[in-house]
Amino acid sequence: MALESFNIIVSGVGGQGTVLSIKLLAECALASGAAVRSAETIGMAQRGGGVLGHVRISPQGNDPVSHSPLIPLGQAQLLIGFEPVETLRAYRYCRQGAFVVTATEPLMPPTASLQRLSYDGKAQLEALEQEAVNGGISQLVCVENSTVMSSLGFDKALNVVLLGAALEVLNESGSPYASLLSHETMCDVIKALVKQRYVEPNLRALEMGRKLREQRG
Repeated sequence: MALESFNIIVSGVGGQGTVLSIKLLAECALASGAAVRSAETIGMAQRGGGVLGHVRISPQGNDPVSHSPLIPLGQAQLLIGFEPVETLRAYRYCRQGAFVVTATEPLMPPTASLQRLSYDGKAQLEALEQEAVNGGISQLVCVENSTVMSSLGFDKALNVVLLGAALEVLNESGSPYASLLSHETMCDVIKALVKQRYVEPNLRALEMGRKLREQRG
């Protein structure tokens, strides 16, 4: 029986490297022999607007991936979120029992800053944790931005840390799609697509994400 498509949602804001993450995921799956469709919707991204990416991977190349790059609501098996509000906002795309990997520290939208509003992301993380308790999320991995970036010594690779954590979640779960998004293949893709001076810190970021074990839910 052919595997259905594996659907990944990537959610963040402009400047966080979300578009690069979408490209890395797509190229990794392509290098593993899968058929891939991807797309992103960008709302004033250069000014801190939301970025929502869709990556649809088909091991067989003969399912709905060939019809649309956009993932229907309730059909994503993996959500990678770069910011708590954006993660929770994108959660509606997830099916029951999805994997969720999220950064924990908020990034204040420009409009909220102008109005002197504030939020700390705790309510959004608590909502995701409750979904994990209720079984809506099968595994929730929370990445503490500042701790990870301080340890890494490179503040522009949160996106790759999150990718490393997501790939490891698939590997540990025994997902049949793990072989299409392997750590080894992602290393090769990073070497091919990332500017040479950033390759080494991004490879370290990928390995750091792979070793993360902070889980909630």
